[in-house]
Amino acid sequence: MYGLSLPSCAVFGVGAQEANVEKGCSVVSKTVTDREVLSPEELAEFLGCGRTYAYKLLARGEIRSFKIGRLRRIRRQDVERYLQTRLGAADEV
Repeated sequence: MYGLSLPSCAVFGVGAQEANVEKGCSVVSKTVTDREVLSPEELAEFLGCGRTYAYKLLARGEIRSFKIGRLRRIRRQDVERYLQTRLGAADEV
């Protein structure tokens, strides 16, 4: 369907990556850490915080973001800049 073909050995779900590697099957999946542009939900997952807190960081301008139509997006480099700022502040204490 939709022109997407997956190897017949592909396994999905919990432990899928390990199962696919053991079978010699390679299924490429982009994780949050591989993406250059994140959604607010992916930002929350990456930071290990809640979605609401991620939106607060964006609303306060602590992490820069932009919109594509109605969708809010965050560049990975802006997230890394935020983390470096926070880590620098933590080092000073």
